[in-house]
Amino acid sequence: MWSEQAWLAGDRAPGREIHRGLPGYYTIFFPSLKNHKVVLCEGSVEAAYCVWLEWDNDVIAYYPQPYTFTWETERGPMRYTPDFYVLHAQVANHFTEVKPDFQQLTTRTRFKLHSFVVQCQAWQIEWRRADKQQLIPPHVFTNLPYLYFHGFRVNDLEQAYLLDSLSCYKKSFTLGELLSSAYPPSLRDIYHWPFRGELGTDLSQPRNRRSLIQQGNCEGG
Repeated sequence: MWSEQAWLAGDRAPGREIHRGLPGYYTIFFPSLKNHKVVLCEGSVEAAYCVWLEWDNDVIAYYPQPYTFTWETERGPMRYTPDFYVLHAQVANHFTEVKPDFQQLTTRTRFKLHSFVVQCQAWQIEWRRADKQQLIPPHVFTNLPYLYFHGFRVNDLEQAYLLDSLSCYKKSFTLGELLSSAYPPSLRDIYHWPFRGELGTDLSQPRNRRSLIQQGNCEGG
């Protein structure tokens, strides 16, 4: 039976082998800053979910294919491995199943997931689901991965320089104004801070030099 305490004390290895190179599967190696290592994802939708987890300031870490559950049903024994286990600072930790479309499941998969939801109540664990429509809305998802990957691995010197540069600006300014300064901060740092929520910006709009940036902490997620 699942024990979060025992699992966290272990090696946190995947509960099943992640599909690599099989027909219908392709692996994306997602570079996770929160996990300090590459996370293996089975397809673009799982990778999209990782971007949201990186953006959510309450998420501490997350793990793919964390644990394989087994239980009995009227149709026989069931085995199921959720796609992720997510650790939070404030809200409840949870398992997540990621699918392109939960309306397009096979009858067996639909039954298994429904049965697992019932079991979650008995086991007192939280399970969520995420689909492509939820994870990849227009513009917002175009901006989030762009900011994440273009602001990857900012160093302390870059962050200190940006902080010093911002003291010369009013509360709101455009991206073009910041880039037009005599000695602008690095683009990597400019993209990193909005992703982390240290600078505000409208993620629903395409990014360009007219994009408005606001100083002040804006929580991600």
